[in-house]
Amino acid sequence: MDNIINKNNIDNIINKNNIDNIINLDNEDNENNENNENNENNENNDNNDDNSTINLDLYKIYFNDLLNGDKVIKKSNFLNFIKSSGISINDSRFNNKIEYLEDEITFDKFTDLLNTNILLFKKIFENDLIISDWNKFINDIDSIYEHTKNHNSGNVASYIPQLKNVNPDLYSISICSIDGQIYNKGDYKQEFCVQSCSKPITYLIASDLNNSDFIHNFVGCEPSGRNFNELCLNTDNIPHNPLINSGAIMCASLIDYENTLANRYDKVIKYWSKLAGNTKINFSTSIYLSEKDTADRNNCLAYMMQESKAFQHGINSYKYKRNWTNKNLEETLDFYFQCCSIEINCTQASIIASTLANGGICPVTNERIFSNTIVKNALSLMSSCGMYDYSGQWAYTIGIPAKSGVSGIIMGIIPNVMGIAVFSPKLDILGNSSKGIEFFKKLTKLYPFHTYDNLCNKNNLVLKKDILNNNINVYNLLTAASIGDLNTIIILYSQGVDLNSYDYDKRTALHLACSEGQLEIVEFLLKKKVITDCKDRWNNKPIDDILKLKNTFKDKIISKRKINNCEKIITLLTNVTTILTT
Repeated sequence: MDNIINKNNIDNIINKNNIDNIINLDNEDNENNENNENNENNENNDNNDDNSTINLDLYKIYFNDLLNGDKVIKKSNFLNFIKSSGISINDSRFNNKIEYLEDEITFDKFTDLLNTNILLFKKIFENDLIISDWNKFINDIDSIYEHTKNHNSGNVASYIPQLKNVNPDLYSISICSIDGQIYNKGDYKQEFCVQSCSKPITYLIASDLNNSDFIHNFVGCEPSGRNFNELCLNTDNIPHNPLINSGAIMCASLIDYENTLANRYDKVIKYWSKLAGNTKINFSTSIYLSEKDTADRNNCLAYMMQESKAFQHGINSYKYKRNWTNKNLEETLDFYFQCCSIEINCTQASIIASTLANGGICPVTNERIFSNTIVKNALSLMSSCGMYDYSGQWAYTIGIPAKSGVSGIIMGIIPNVMGIAVFSPKLDILGNSSKGIEFFKKLTKLYPFHTYDNLCNKNNLVLKKDILNNNINVYNLLTAASIGDLNTIIILYSQGVDLNSYDYDKRTALHLACSEGQLEIVEFLLKKKVITDCKDRWNNKPIDDILKLKNTFKDKIISKRKINNCEKIITLLTNVTTILTT
């Protein structure tokens, strides 16, 4: 769509410091609308109740901008508009609502759709996604792809026999922004083994299950200055860092090491699936068996660590001593080979990289997988140790956290912007994808993605400039609670927004959800243990709001669903109040 909505017009409609302009706290309009709609069917009444709490001028701006002179929006125009922003129409955040849209979209249907995820739609309509000039960006990616596709130096990895069988001409690029904008180019559906790209994920899982002090009692955080599989330990007799073979074997030993191999593997696969947007993760049995058969060096590394008591207690033998046997060692090696033999495609790799760029929140599901802190730790290690013996040169020329694997994958992370995956099996002499290195060199020449490019006053013409502040987040939280938009609330919660936040009338998300009978929202808020006895400036608690709503049902045509929701909310809040007072 050529026309970009002027954000100044939006700001005139949304007074960001006055939530009352958006949310009708007293439900007066709600009552009037319901009285005027008595001849409508019950389901329509529910929709009108929800929509009446929002200043519809904002929605009308969005709607009118897509009309193209018609009275309704053509579904094809709407889908093209969504896709032009970089968001897939199959995005799980739409909850399959787009799939079932009619060919002609009325204003009521349009409003219902936007209410399923107002925060995402607002970003799309206001051109506020992190990559704002999407078409320019993907055109530049296409250009880089064309310039690098004939770069044929290097050889396919051969020290693991099965890797020799991979087609050397495969080449794919996938990009996923922290807003879930996705672009794929080349052989992006081709699956490959993650190999060493499993190492930062193994470290993150171990850190998530334990704590950083515990993890770094057994593995360091310094670049080794040696080959990735060299037989050496640091001065504390532990591996130098988690991204070399000895360190990755050690991290594998820290993942539920006393459980069965089957349970440990299932646990790891669940993490990978969540990181990749709840998609299916596969496994290469042939690579796994081939790696086991050629594992002399890794066996040496493991027995060297066992001989030096690295597995048993690491640095602090008093605080972190573990029961450790030869069986634990054998199972840990097997588990490490399994992690390296996980199979994904380029799109999944980009989503995983974007989850790390987004501080541990998967951009296409809004689920937090890892805490900001352990992601920061992992990215720090990837910046200094992620590219084998090319790590220093990579930090100097490319300047972003990354990890490569001998299958030909490079996962690059641009924090707070995007994740990038490049797959091409031909490797340079240091074990990194030759095409992948060339791609990232050209990308960082074209765009200032290097960590320190901001010191050179380079402007980034494709990224949005403003960041939502806390007041806007509170506004979005309260609006979402009022209209029943659980997706937006999950996003804000994942980003650390306090669910007990309130407006100047001291009305919280729970107040507003109760005022509108939004059962799903109330259930979510109660699960997150929000304050239930909070009072607004009129001394009303949330339970007072739901009781008030119930009283408005008299002499009105109200669906059974809405009545039942109201009763369920009253029961939920009554039970919570009883627990608190006993």
